[in-house]
Amino acid sequence: MTIKKFQTKISFWAGFCLLLTASFIVTSFAISMNRWANDQKRSKIDDARRYATATAKKHAYEIKAYLEVPLDSARTLAQTLSGIQHPDILIEIDRQETSGILKIILSKNPHFHAVYTGWEPNAFDDMDRGYINDPGHDETGRYIPYWYRNENDEIALRPLSDYDHPTGTYYQIPKSTHQECILNPIYAVLNDQKK
Repeated sequence: MTIKKFQTKISFWAGFCLLLTASFIVTSFAISMNRWANDQKRSKIDDARRYATATAKKHAYEIKAYLEVPLDSARTLAQTLSGIQHPDILIEIDRQETSGILKIILSKNPHFHAVYTGWEPNAFDDMDRGYINDPGHDETGRYIPYWYRNENDEIALRPLSDYDHPTGTYYQIPKSTHQECILNPIYAVLNDQKK
């Protein structure tokens, strides 16, 4: 074997080993980069899930807190007014005073659109006949005051409507179930705006 052939063989095997080493390094780097990219992807997905969950919980708590104020007001009002008919309590309060309380509740809560109480015929004080078509009463004299913010954002009074109609779910559901209920929002048009 001549020196030239020997040098060629050494060069060939050295080049081959160098190529194998380079291929191994490139392949290892590609595999490592792929793993790193997958780890980063999983990490970002996990971070996004955690962020979405935290954001959803935050908004859920905000909505719950926003809804709790009117619910607590309604519950407190209902429990207080139930004392009018409770045999052990017998709160002595008339229709005008009760209506005034409703108006104050509405005026102190600017985010409330309306406050009302609806009573079965003669259930409040057995005096419906004396209140026919008075403010907060209808043609039956039934005590059904509905204090609301009108189109000028002024507090106004009218009797409840549709309470005995099947579409009056705001009244019919609690009446039949004896439980509070939350209904979908009912939009009113005030100053050409849906509110």
